[in-house]
Amino acid sequence: MTAQSSSSSRYWFNIRTGEVASSDTPLWSALECMGPYPSAVAARDAYLISTARNMCADYAEEEWQHRDDDEFDREQRRWERNW
Repeated sequence: MTAQSSSSSRYWFNIRTGEVASSDTPLWSALECMGPYPSAVAARDAYLISTARNMCADYAEEEWQHRDDDEFDREQRRWERNW
C-alpha cells in the first residue's frame, strides 16, 4: 500500500490495489475506490469502516421491521441473535 501526500484533507482507498491517495476528487473510477475519508488512516480502514456501518444499518433495519413487536418478542429476538 502506498500513500500520496497532499494538502488536501480528503482521502480515497483503491479497492483493487490497496492504495490510499489524497485528492479533492477521486483518482479512480467509482468501481475501484471508496471514500472520501478524513484521514489516510481512515481510508486504509475503509473495509472495517464499511463493515461497521453495514452492521449498524442492518441492526437498525431489523429493529424498524419489528417496531410493533411486544417486549417478549424483542427479548426473544435478542436472545436468538446472541445465542
